[in-house]
Amino acid sequence: MIIARTASDFETANRMLSNLNKLPPPTSRFGLISEESKTDHRVLTSVGQWLIENAIYISLSHEKAEKAHKLFKWAVENCTLPEDYIHGCIKFKCHNEVAVPHLWHGYALLGLERYQEAFEFLKQVEPLFIAYKKSGGEIYERLEFNLPKALIPLCEFKLNPTRQNLIAAQKGIEEYIKSLREPRFKLWGYLYYFHLKERFADVYATNPKEYPEEVQVPAKQKMKEIPASESAEPQTVCIWDVVSILVGDEIGTDVELKDYVLDVTRRGDFSVLSKLYDLYLQWDEFDAAELAEETRRLLALKDLDPEIRKKTEILKEIAEYSAAKGSGRLVLKPENLE
Repeated sequence: MIIARTASDFETANRMLSNLNKLPPPTSRFGLISEESKTDHRVLTSVGQWLIENAIYISLSHEKAEKAHKLFKWAVENCTLPEDYIHGCIKFKCHNEVAVPHLWHGYALLGLERYQEAFEFLKQVEPLFIAYKKSGGEIYERLEFNLPKALIPLCEFKLNPTRQNLIAAQKGIEEYIKSLREPRFKLWGYLYYFHLKERFADVYATNPKEYPEEVQVPAKQKMKEIPASESAEPQTVCIWDVVSILVGDEIGTDVELKDYVLDVTRRGDFSVLSKLYDLYLQWDEFDAAELAEETRRLLALKDLDPEIRKKTEILKEIAEYSAAKGSGRLVLKPENLE
């Protein structure tokens, strides 16, 4: 169904969707899991995601809205973590065990149009993953890590429908799908892309000029946030050719890298440079020749801060060497990685 939709073959997509909706629907929030698993928050979160998928199939069919609503409600229940469980995960540096449920909790709340609550969960996902990364973990949950790029600006627009928030929401959903670089993640990621595009067509198919610049929205009560990265120390980041351990250099701390990316992003279209922080967090490989071309364009600008110019020179040197004499692929990793 997803493949057919990406190819704009709606006849096949609708036939596959019809087949999906003929499968036996969930009859409870627990699905078919054992009694023992009903207290296992990892299992409950997986079931919550499955319930969301079933709700999406129904939503894409434009029928049985009340059934989809029930499935989203069950998903919220499954992805709600007790406070002691959350603090235990943080204590033992298992931040991802909180980030993933929070993501699906937020998505389900968004499906219920509870935007303020959804926003409060979703905005904690990336900081939790970053804290997990700093503690030595690896982010395998690429879908959960990248989905907030679409969901957070969508919530922000729904809570404060200004022109700039609409533009951010429209950019966010495209940034989300582009961030899923591996085909296996992109394929499944399109399910949520299509659902959001259809469910919130009033956002994604609207001309920003129809909205005012600013709208005053009453302040809402916020939920208590988790101190995800309270004790996390900055990590030194190095750029390496993926094959040669001799081709690499230090480019600063992860905090400096994030600031660098924010500065570059404000300067225009630098598709690789603007993703360096995410690439570092996920250990994604990227093309050396593309990076070299972007660094040359950036260095041609006259108003670069000396520190930005210095980091760009380092990136350019490694990228050009890798493209000409190395593997042509680069990766960003912590300095102390074994």
